[in-house]
Amino acid sequence: MRFFNRQGRFLLLVMVLTVGMVCWLGCGDENPGAESGAGSWLDSGTSPDGGVTYETVMIGSQKWMKKNLNIETEGSWCYNDSLVSCETHGRLYTWEAAMTACPRGWHLPDTSDWNKLIEVAGGVSAAGKVLKSASGWTNQSNGEDGNGTDSLGFSALPGGARSTDGSFYFSDSPNKGGFWWTATDAPRTNTYYAYYRAMYTQSDDMIKSVSVQNSAYSVRCLEGSNNSTTIPVRTTYEVKVLSPGSGAKGDGRYSKGVKVYISAGTVSSDSVFDKWTTASLNVNINAADSVTTWFTMPENDVMVTAEFNPVNSGRDSILVYGNQIYRTVVIGNKRWMAENLNILITGTSWCYDNAETNCVKYGRLYNWEAAKMVCPKGWKLPDTADWRALVKIAGGREIAGKLLKSNKGWNGTNDYGFSALPGGRLRGGEGGQFVYVGYGPDGLGNWWTATETSERGSVAYIRGIATDGNYIFEYDNEKRDGISVRCLEDR
Repeated sequence: MRFFNRQGRFLLLVMVLTVGMVCWLGCGDENPGAESGAGSWLDSGTSPDGGVTYETVMIGSQKWMKKNLNIETEGSWCYNDSLVSCETHGRLYTWEAAMTACPRGWHLPDTSDWNKLIEVAGGVSAAGKVLKSASGWTNQSNGEDGNGTDSLGFSALPGGARSTDGSFYFSDSPNKGGFWWTATDAPRTNTYYAYYRAMYTQSDDMIKSVSVQNSAYSVRCLEGSNNSTTIPVRTTYEVKVLSPGSGAKGDGRYSKGVKVYISAGTVSSDSVFDKWTTASLNVNINAADSVTTWFTMPENDVMVTAEFNPVNSGRDSILVYGNQIYRTVVIGNKRWMAENLNILITGTSWCYDNAETNCVKYGRLYNWEAAKMVCPKGWKLPDTADWRALVKIAGGREIAGKLLKSNKGWNGTNDYGFSALPGGRLRGGEGGQFVYVGYGPDGLGNWWTATETSERGSVAYIRGIATDGNYIFEYDNEKRDGISVRCLEDR
């Protein structure tokens, strides 16, 4: 018996089923957490590719497909438009397409389903290593072995992703990545977001983050039904943003209870944003003095107004320090420099690669002792509490990195005007190694905090954002290293 797929190739289904039956009767598994069932699922007519057979695997109490889904639907693509990639890594789906791509009796797993899998796989910090395939994850530039153990038979491969602009990334890059949609949405604006899980060559973690729903990621189907696979019909209400600024955002229709993000845009250099006002019912604007902020959508239409004042009214948008002009931005109720500091302190500050052009673009790198004293009078090096307040306003650590990164010279949205850039670092201080500068797979921005750790006197906390993630990290670092500085108005 022959079944033909979309590309005209045939599958000897009888042979596959025979192999599956033999394995079902006699195959063993040394790992008690995984029970493999080759050929234990057949497409039951919900797909145009009738007769395609997928191996499945029992992990804990869940039965998963062992490969990424490869059923062509509207809103799905092969990586780099290559059919070979589809056969190896499966297709890439928008979230809307992913929600209905799994066949009858199977569903797109939600975040709770993924959490159960991760728990069986040893937790977030170990699950990537356990679930990744034993091959296919090697770093192509330096030969680093990023492969997993595949001890549970999940066999995750780096299928990469498709951006909203149609470009493909991470499947064939040095730091390979695999991304899988969840069925859990995370609405932020009229462009809705959803959660996904990710693994990388350079990490053993199973990362959780959010992305706009018209990005395209891989799909793993899970046996059983899930109410979240039915996209709800939303009752929506209109939001109108009134602003003299160009690039103002927020107009649209929203469902009750979602966060509505609004931005006042920008005006001429002789004016600066003051505050948001509204006469609409049931609207509580979070951080009303921030250019970009949000409110929870009520069950009624909303009109909000962005008010601007002249520059000399006490909310100046620039700071002159050391014969240089620095842009500043108010986020919440605090004013931050909108660029890294570039003030020379001989012997304790450096330009990346000792190139003055990098100082102009990314600011200088300072050791911690220099960082504490370099901010101008009336300004300070922010401590961990200041950074945590900023991260909270920017949506939390899982998304704040994306919103704070610059949209010019980096891959962020710059919703708050913070304009973070990947300035890299000097590892080891004077005479050390410069690493991680620029918009590339390894690009990294780091900023000192004024907070020392309690365990060791030689380290202090820093904040970090990477090219390949939406997170903003907090971790301790040797004080002698060269790290960027952002000053905060001390008031």
